[in-house]
Amino acid sequence: MADHMIELLRGSSAAGQTARVARFVAALVAVVVAVGFAGAAPALALPTPTVTVTSSVNPGQTGEPVTYTATVSPAAAGQGGEIAISDDGVRPCEGIPVNGTLTCTTTAFTVGPHSIVALYFGDGVNYGDATSPTLTETLNAGPSTTSLTSSQNPSTTGATVTYTALVSFSQSPEFGGTIDFTDNGAAISGCNAQPVSYFYTGFNGNEQGATCVVAYAALGSHPIVAVYSGDSNFQGSTSSTLTETVNPAPTSTSVVSSANPATSTQAVTYTGTVSPMPDGGTVAFTDSSTSISGCGSQPVDTSTGVATCTVSSYGTAGSHAIVAAYSGDASYANSTSPVLSERVNAPPALSTSSLTFASQPAGTLSAAEQVLITNSGQLTPLEVSSVTVTGTNADDFLISEDTCMGAAIAAGSSCVIHIRYAPSAIGASSGTLQISSNGLDSPAQVSLSGTGSGPQTGSQGPTGPQGPAGLAGPTGATGATGPQGIQGVQGPIGPAGPAGPAGKVICLNTLTARLICSLTFASGTWTVSPSVGGDRYTLTRNHRTYASGRVRIRRGGRARLQLKPGTRLRIGSYVLTIIGGRKHGQRILMRQTIRVV
Repeated sequence: MADHMIELLRGSSAAGQTARVARFVAALVAVVVAVGFAGAAPALALPTPTVTVTSSVNPGQTGEPVTYTATVSPAAAGQGGEIAISDDGVRPCEGIPVNGTLTCTTTAFTVGPHSIVALYFGDGVNYGDATSPTLTETLNAGPSTTSLTSSQNPSTTGATVTYTALVSFSQSPEFGGTIDFTDNGAAISGCNAQPVSYFYTGFNGNEQGATCVVAYAALGSHPIVAVYSGDSNFQGSTSSTLTETVNPAPTSTSVVSSANPATSTQAVTYTGTVSPMPDGGTVAFTDSSTSISGCGSQPVDTSTGVATCTVSSYGTAGSHAIVAAYSGDASYANSTSPVLSERVNAPPALSTSSLTFASQPAGTLSAAEQVLITNSGQLTPLEVSSVTVTGTNADDFLISEDTCMGAAIAAGSSCVIHIRYAPSAIGASSGTLQISSNGLDSPAQVSLSGTGSGPQTGSQGPTGPQGPAGLAGPTGATGATGPQGIQGVQGPIGPAGPAGPAGKVICLNTLTARLICSLTFASGTWTVSPSVGGDRYTLTRNHRTYASGRVRIRRGGRARLQLKPGTRLRIGSYVLTIIGGRKHGQRILMRQTIRVV
């Protein structure tokens, strides 16, 4: 009885065990009661039913479901008993048969023979236990499916590509094996016999696989295949061919100038840079879509990605649209830079590069010569910051008029500077007119030269007196009138008059630009009177003219210097030069150092 109870409980679930114990106890009570009434214990000889088991597929495959059907006969035996299906001692299914039949669908993952038995557990009252004959279920290796994907397709040269091979099974197995990745039938370096590991659970069941990482140096097409080796329980499989396309790597090109803006006489170097650094190719430089001479196919330095183009000079002012275009090569795609707007400027144009004055008597003032400055178009506006005369004899050249300094000269417009020559001594004089501006090649220069000569020859003397009459002839006819006397010899040139005494100069640095200096001259010397007009003055310092204009005469031998509105003078020493007008022979009347206080 105890052995029957143990077999009844073996391999059953907790609920099944509880039900079977209850039925066993009920049967035992019934026997005890019967014995009590009969007065003796009868032998328990219960009928044994017939049990069979069949398979839906034999042989089967690992990972594929198999349905086992257990049948107890007579069918009435199933109403009070249970049936369990045993697979090599493991019971995947158990339950109460319906109409004497119990079905069990299960999946196994081990290749080889499996011993399948149906166990009937009777109710202990009407039917005893029974066991079916052993059914040998044979399982062969189950199928697998391998798929292959790429992380990027198409890809580019130099980019990293990851191939992922996934192996699929119909049910979750204990898997193993390896995956080989091939390219056009040849093993991919580092991707041979990659162990299969768990990846994720997909819609079709669990999937496992392996990866392969590569990078391609050249463009082309690659037929990639993944081959799963299989293991002891599952068959191997091969993926379909994945065609990986490798395109040239994209590039970008930029261009810069060594000088922008540049001068019309300046050499300019354009530098084209290709990124990332390619392993070959050329760069073509164009100007307004026209190839720059000598720069149609400049090789790219593969260590820097740079190509250069040099234009020796443009010669004229203007704008240039510069583009650098990379040709590409077997591994890198072509690319074109944005347009670089190159500006070429020309320096201000001077009407002359030198002024040579005619011979001028020392101490006198020549007529004015002019220098014309034209804004050639390089800047708008051209601004002249200073106009000065430098050199050994700078003080012999006077700036009598200047419309350039402080003016804004528009493109194509001009200004003028007037220069007069006043040699202080006999002999050659030289200097340089320097014009500083915000234009190119500043300061511009004009060479100045002239020669101071001696005093002028005095005017011809008056005709000499008539000679005496001839002696009276003898008496007779009246003698002829004697001839006219010889003309007198020209008188000698008179000596130069004495230099006028220094006048008293008082200069006040006031905010009134029109009144700068008052001049007082000593009585009995050079007399300034309202009848004398046209005299001009210049006020210089370190060879630079700070003011010029007319001398205004006042009563009492005083004169006032007229300055242009807005003129300002710093405190310090200046050279004041007064130049006579037409009535004074346009000569220097006075040159004296003064001080502005």
